[in-house]
Amino acid sequence: MEHWTEIRSAYYVARLSTISAAAKKLKLHRATVMRHVDLLEEQLGVKLFQRHQAGYTPTEYGKELFKAAGKAEASFLKVQSKMAVQAETASGKLVVTSTAMLLSTFAPVIKQYQIENPDVRVEYNVSQNVVRLEVGEAHVAIRTGAYQQMEDTVMLPLVSVRSALYAHESYVERYGKPGSVSDFKDHRFVSRVVGSEGLPLFRWLHEHVDPENVVFMSDDSDATTYAVLEGIGIGFLPIEKAKAWTGLIEVLPHNPDWNVDFWLVTHVDNHQMQKIQALLATFRSMGLLTRDEGFSDILPAKTTT
Repeated sequence: MEHWTEIRSAYYVARLSTISAAAKKLKLHRATVMRHVDLLEEQLGVKLFQRHQAGYTPTEYGKELFKAAGKAEASFLKVQSKMAVQAETASGKLVVTSTAMLLSTFAPVIKQYQIENPDVRVEYNVSQNVVRLEVGEAHVAIRTGAYQQMEDTVMLPLVSVRSALYAHESYVERYGKPGSVSDFKDHRFVSRVVGSEGLPLFRWLHEHVDPENVVFMSDDSDATTYAVLEGIGIGFLPIEKAKAWTGLIEVLPHNPDWNVDFWLVTHVDNHQMQKIQALLATFRSMGLLTRDEGFSDILPAKTTT
């Protein structure tokens, strides 16, 4: 706010009636407060005070200005108090963004987090886009892929998701089951759009399956999941999630190249906020964030025989 320093000094002169009292309240030298008042009157082109032996009395112009200044001061103090409370306690709004792939995994975390921190309102955005933490688009971002340190961020290894290739029994009844990669040429596949996330398992699929054998593609994980469950083709599913559905047959044993690492990312300026530290504590208590900076394996590989 332009001239706020001078306005605040003059406002306290109006409240306390003397330069000396205002200077003491603001912890400024008396001459500094006098200079602020004189400079403000010069900049505004009006007299804000009537000077007399007993002190300073606001003019009509002064009364109007100091009424607005009082409201501004009260608003600043309210915001300052609110920020101080939020700095010491977990409260306010927490914006988290991640891909849809981890939504069901993180839902229990958010539930427990809000049980422990009932004053926090969580906004959970599902997006494939990389949000700009430095401009406040999110407090916490869950990102995938190999470690790639970004400027002014704190990146913590979160979870490593293991996936496998599955086919629904209805697909196997119609097309059979490949015995190895060499049989892929005779089968139909479900995949993510090339480059949509750069996940290693889909890069592997694109390297080992001819494009004409990919009969269903989407940039949405729910869409590819349902395509596999409907028997449209063979596709990747997280192993732990696949246990919840009936009729799925694991096509090939798990391959380490199909692992997807997830990182919890915060901006360095926000990392020590109490509501973020409280979220990290919840992740740790639920085994999804390790203190030794290694990945937590939440989806153990299990293969069918």
